[in-house]
Amino acid sequence: MEHMIQPQIPRLTKTNYGNWSIQMKPLLGSQDCWDIVEKGYAEPENAAAEEALTNEEKRTLRDARKRDKRALYFIFQAVDESTFKKISEATTAKQAWEILQKSLQGVLQSKLHVNEGGASSSYARGCLNYMFMN
Repeated sequence: MEHMIQPQIPRLTKTNYGNWSIQMKPLLGSQDCWDIVEKGYAEPENAAAEEALTNEEKRTLRDARKRDKRALYFIFQAVDESTFKKISEATTAKQAWEILQKSLQGVLQSKLHVNEGGASSSYARGCLNYMFMN
């Protein structure tokens, strides 16, 4: 009987999206889920279309759904309550990942554009480096 080892799930914060996503990719890959997060999978348009699938296509679809739910579970486990609210209605891991990517990369991008208020870009970069290194 195989022993299941529960992987350590990196915790996403408002300031660590870059590092978090780098850590999550191999974790999800080790669970055979990263391709589902990255590319998604095709759902049949309706029950009749699903019923018309061959047995092999049904098996493939079942496997894709299972891997998607596994990936979504890991993503849900990696976020705090306020971030979970942003992704709680995502029905696929790809949707959840893209919501996080847009919302948290956007935070970083907006911090990089601080120079609109008169601060120099090198000063803004220095502040960001200080924030992320400490």
